[in-house]
Amino acid sequence: MKTLVSGIAGATLLLSGIAIHAASQETSSIDPQIHKLFTKLDVNKDGFIEKKEAAKEKDLSTDFDKISKNGKLDESGFATWKVAKVNPSRMNPSNSSVD
Repeated sequence: MKTLVSGIAGATLLLSGIAIHAASQETSSIDPQIHKLFTKLDVNKDGFIEKKEAAKEKDLSTDFDKISKNGKLDESGFATWKVAKVNPSRMNPSNSSVD
């Protein structure tokens, strides 16, 4: 019985470590300024921007219903939206010109 409990505890720790590592990799690929703004907007620190929190940034508030899922926007979705706002041609390849 002790071995089974130890095995389950070990597996739980391993999976927790994998999840934390994956989360840190996802965050590290986001521009630090975008991450800082996301953190500032996420007032309740639940890892999502909700409509009430989005109201602090006019452009985000305007686009929120189009880009959020179930009334929440995660950091990856926020970063994608922010990059598109700053440089729309990066998000739409048909805007690039080839001579």
